[in-house]
Amino acid sequence: MAMPTQIPPLHGSLRHRVYTQLRDRILSGTYARGTALTEIRVSKDLGVSRTPIREAFSQLLLDGLVKATPNKGIVVEGLDQNDLLDWYDLRIRMEGMAAEKATAYLTDSVALELEQTIAQARQLIASDQLEALLQQDAHFHDLIFRTSGSKVLQNFLNPIAHYTRQSRSISLANPQRARAVLEEHTQILNAMKTGDSQLARQAMEKHIGNAAQSYRNMIENRTGGLHDH
Repeated sequence: MAMPTQIPPLHGSLRHRVYTQLRDRILSGTYARGTALTEIRVSKDLGVSRTPIREAFSQLLLDGLVKATPNKGIVVEGLDQNDLLDWYDLRIRMEGMAAEKATAYLTDSVALELEQTIAQARQLIASDQLEALLQQDAHFHDLIFRTSGSKVLQNFLNPIAHYTRQSRSISLANPQRARAVLEEHTQILNAMKTGDSQLARQAMEKHIGNAAQSYRNMIENRTGGLHDH
């Protein structure tokens, strides 16, 4: 599994926007594993010139989301199920650290924002708004990343959050799991509010571990076991 390696943006946003769109299409399955991507095809799909596409391909190669082959050029690798479970293992350790560190820096305003995120997510579950629910889930974790004060953790966790977005979307579509997520978020926040950094870490590790188990269960129910794509 390749760790995400960031290439410095070239004159701002166009290369990054093209990279983000390609990455999201790969992770969502729009560009399926084994699909050959040519600069001409992507140029038509995204309506951009070939130069930023070439630059985006370089980033995707570093990320391990595509590979270069002699006959087909750039071919989509994507993430298989074992890759995603590896990402969850990393999330357990790193998000636990983030929650532990964030506890020391928690302010009343951040605590209130985390509470509001949980309350809004509860309303979204009731109204079955999955996309908005996914955004609130991501916002809760992002607040903790930022509050931790660790740029290293943020730089690693932000791309991991993108990589696991599709599996989180499928998991949160299950109302039972979605409600459990809110309870787990509440436990994390309560531990942080009491200033117990170790308890906050444990609550976060349990939360991500439960998310990983939910993903395993989903795969086993669909396929009868864990296999590559």
